Amino acid sequence: LPATGCAQGLAIAESHKGPIHLVVTDVVMPHVSGPQLAEALTRRDPEIRVLYISGYPGDALNKVSTVAGDAPFLEKPFSRTALITKVREVLKAGKKGRVAPK
Repeated sequence: LPATGCAQGLAIAESHKGPIHLVVTDVVMPHVSGPQLAEALTRRDPEIRVLYISGYPGDALNKVSTVAGDAPFLEKPFSRTALITKVREVLKAGKKGRVAPK
């Protein structure tokens, strides 16, 4: 279910009849961040797992993001194999992506 932004992603998720097992979202996006999107989606369905991606280096990402340090994360650029491996890892672990407590 591809989406070009948070608003579209939320609308698609709302209208989708089946389960959504995994959301892959960039951490830093215009208007609404990936963690904000993940929070909205997991309020709708707490079983949704989240994989965050970003091209920001770790130090810079920490300054702009509320992603918890233990949330599933993949740094850009990444290969197709790295993405597939990480997706399998997240789905197999059953661990939801989390945002830092407010």
